[in-house]
Amino acid sequence: MSRQFTACKGKTLCIEDTAGCRGCGRTLDEIHTTRRLVDELANFIVDMDYDNVDEFMNYFVSKVVKKANYLDDGKRRAVSNGCH
Repeated sequence: MSRQFTACKGKTLCIEDTAGCRGCGRTLDEIHTTRRLVDELANFIVDMDYDNVDEFMNYFVSKVVKKANYLDDGKRRAVSNGCH
């Protein structure tokens, strides 16, 4: 993975302009996509009526980390083999 994620410090500190956030440095597209993913995940949890949200989130984080690392490794292998 080629860059670090920077979390917003809260809407009152994170100022969005036309190019992105001057507080955290993320683009507006990245901010909006992250918000959409959080909303979708939270709605899924509520729809499933889970009462052990922490356990679900630990499972979810583990799966996403493994998947992201797998995809990143594949991307790096492709670049090292001359594929772009």
